[in-house]
Amino acid sequence: MTNPIDEILGKPVTQPFAGQLKTLRLIANLTQMEAAIICHVNISTWQKWERGTHTPIQPTRENVLKKLESVRREQQKQLQVIKEQKHE
Repeated sequence: MTNPIDEILGKPVTQPFAGQLKTLRLIANLTQMEAAIICHVNISTWQKWERGTHTPIQPTRENVLKKLESVRREQQKQLQVIKEQKHE
């Protein structure tokens, strides 16, 4: 899987999962609670992931990053529609 953050920044990112998670959450302009709800995890689990005290198994990491990237892309689409409507 291509790392979503690599695609956003246009270069490889070597930060650990906790940093990737927080970066994507902030790029998507989500609170920890919102991100936890979207990814179907408990808020305390999310906070442990962001602190790096716990790391989910690989398939879960991939799914979480994909969900956050999906939210970010949907936000971009919505912003594009709004911009296009303003120019009509």
